Amino acid sequence: DEDAPVTYLEYRIKEPSGNYHWVAGTLVPLEDEATHTITAISYVVDIDERRRREDAVIDKSRRDGLTGLLNRNAMFELIASTLEGLGHKGRHSLFMIDLDNFKAINDNFGHVFGDAGLPEVLREVADGIRSVFRPTDALARIGGDEFLVFLENVDKPDVLARKAGEVVSTLHKSYIGPGQNFPLSCSVGISVYPDDGRTVIDLFKSADA
Repeated sequence: DEDAPVTYLEYRIKEPSGNYHWVAGTLVPLEDEATHTITAISYVVDIDERRRREDAVIDKSRRDGLTGLLNRNAMFELIASTLEGLGHKGRHSLFMIDLDNFKAINDNFGHVFGDAGLPEVLREVADGIRSVFRPTDALARIGGDEFLVFLENVDKPDVLARKAGEVVSTLHKSYIGPGQNFPLSCSVGISVYPDDGRTVIDLFKSADA
């Protein structure tokens, strides 16, 4: 661009090892007034450490501090971005997982075992959900006892039913305290894009229903 005296771009370079390294490139165009020939001077600076620090801060702000899953805002943004981008022609599924007896555990288990008890239960639930789905599937904790899973390009009823059954089976367990037993179970709602909604809010409402 002749009107831009300097062009600046941050990008990644793929190293021979397969790892990526962040650099910043600056390009300064130079025009010879006599011949109007344009040449340029460019230089590249290593910004890998700075970018990784920034990315880590951004990633932390998008995650639930207890389970490490995505938070509500990050999950909704990811789904919306998929549906508004190249994914709008695909068929995707949203799982809503709600812990049925969490209030009883919250009222009793936390009281029996102290503050460390409840977070441990939720972390176990998150790990259980992770074990059922693919690493590429998006998982989120959106509330005290509510979780979401977004599966891109998956809509076959038999696959969804099997996954739902695996979630129910995985999370069906009991937590035993002194003289008390606190059973845990879950309910799973599923919506499919675009049949059950064309926006993230509509899909969420359908899965919740």
